[in-house]
Amino acid sequence: MSEAKVMRTAIMMTTFAVLFAGWTTPCLAEDKPADVFQAAQKGDMAVLTSLLEESPELVRSRNKLEQTPLHAAVLGREPAPAVEMLLNRGAEVNAADRRQDTPLHVATKALSVSAVEVLLAHKADVNAANGRGESPLHGVAYGGRDRAADDEQREALAKLLLRAQAKVDASDKDGMTPLHVAAVRGRDRLLAVLLEANAGVSVADAKGRTPLHMAALGNHKKIIETLIEKKADVKAADKEGNTPLHTAASRFREEAVEALLANGADANARNAAGATPLIVLANAVHGDRAVDAALVKVAGVLLAQGADAAAKDQQGNTALDYARQNEHEQLAALLGGA
Repeated sequence: MSEAKVMRTAIMMTTFAVLFAGWTTPCLAEDKPADVFQAAQKGDMAVLTSLLEESPELVRSRNKLEQTPLHAAVLGREPAPAVEMLLNRGAEVNAADRRQDTPLHVATKALSVSAVEVLLAHKADVNAANGRGESPLHGVAYGGRDRAADDEQREALAKLLLRAQAKVDASDKDGMTPLHVAAVRGRDRLLAVLLEANAGVSVADAKGRTPLHMAALGNHKKIIETLIEKKADVKAADKEGNTPLHTAASRFREEAVEALLANGADANARNAAGATPLIVLANAVHGDRAVDAALVKVAGVLLAQGADAAAKDQQGNTALDYARQNEHEQLAALLGGA
């Protein structure tokens, strides 16, 4: 090979990038960390073994987000062998990246049961808090999508973590517990596991919201009913005096409003500003005619359950006043005739 061709090849191979969980990390080819991250995530045991035998220190290498090959390995399709190998070769099980996520945080969000099993067997900190104060159990609640397979994974992971002494009521920096997250996201099966482990249904977050407020926010009727069966207070007020019914009305959540009213919610409860759920509903959005029909449906439910259309807040405004101010013509017509 000519000297010029060697130089061109060297220049082309000097830098390249590693794709990992949505971010890109430039690495020098001669330094090899890119290869070890790729092999770890792919679960390519032959390449991973070769790299680590040649350069054992790669097991603790970091990319620009301070993630290690172990963070990459837990995201593989069949992660257990790579995770086990890295740990047996000196990977730090509780290594934290720039966001303070440990491999266990990453594995739980990815809903990787096999990776979590290996990490826990190697004494991963089941209650480690990341930069947002979230525990791995929070990661389970946030992870995945709304499908049956993911529900099964979340249920299995929660049981694994709880058996390993995860704190069921661990709170993040906003005071949210895993139960808050499960409630707002509609994670029925996870919610059941958490409640079985005595998760607190009355625990309030930094804004004073209980899991029932969050279930109302997410419009999850089944979860609302389950929480109330577990003695959640349907009249609990957050720091602004809003009950779960106020919260449901603020987002015109029809099913949540129906479920709360059917279980003893006060249709005329007042928040700190003196607003009833009907007033909150009328003042929820401005100038959005597309949701006017939805507002009318929820208002009809409230009125049928005794909501007072003439009630005024501390500024002396009624729900009709706000409906007119916010250009909700259908709602104004309903309230004007109420």
